[in-house]
Amino acid sequence: MSGIRVLSAGLTAGLPLERALALSDIGGEAERGSVADILELARHTGVPRARVLTDLADSLDEAESRVGAISAASASARQTIRILTLLPLATAVAAQWFGFDVIRVLTATPLGWTCLVLGTGMTVAARKWMASIQKRMPNPSHHLGLILALAAGIARSSGLTATHRQALSQLAQKWGTEAELVDIDRHRRLSVETGVPIAGLLTVEAELVRRRASASVRHAIELLPGRLLAPVGACLFPAFIVTTVIPVVASMIGDFVA
Repeated sequence: MSGIRVLSAGLTAGLPLERALALSDIGGEAERGSVADILELARHTGVPRARVLTDLADSLDEAESRVGAISAASASARQTIRILTLLPLATAVAAQWFGFDVIRVLTATPLGWTCLVLGTGMTVAARKWMASIQKRMPNPSHHLGLILALAAGIARSSGLTATHRQALSQLAQKWGTEAELVDIDRHRRLSVETGVPIAGLLTVEAELVRRRASASVRHAIELLPGRLLAPVGACLFPAFIVTTVIPVVASMIGDFVA
């Protein structure tokens, strides 16, 4: 998120907001919307704009890293699906080339029609099964931990008041991270009871939230190959048997009888 960091550096250097925005060249509607939300929060709370923009850039950078890891794992899974889907066709063509009349068996005999229908159905079921497995991959919010980091910044600059919490609550609802408001209240009580500065507690909590999200993504990526074995064993392998092995055997028997 270099554009946001350029904006933060420009504001730190004392440039007017309009000039810093022009120099930053922030791309993407979602990214510009997040910057607008952060600037509005800074205007209402008085927290330094450069600090909260840096927090935003850090959050989006970590989210981009998680998305990249998920995308890479999903691309590998999609490639596996393509290969296994095309394997029966490639095997049937190879068998035909070696003299087994598999295509005739599949297209001109009741047994072949049955095998073709069963194999196609199992392949389609396997693809849908694998797609559902990929959709269940974790997808944490791009703004995960940001509410906590912003609360820590506000606490350092002016103190975390009820008005500030309301402003944070509105952003949390917009970003889908309302659970972080519970953490803010919990750490506020802990700070009152122990005297530990709340800003430090919130900073640590924000880091923990992001680390847990990254760990859950890595765990899901590690489990993905094993989860894909279920549709392979239950659908794709039987589809391979009924669309290639059985027609080859039927062709051999037919040639022997002839």
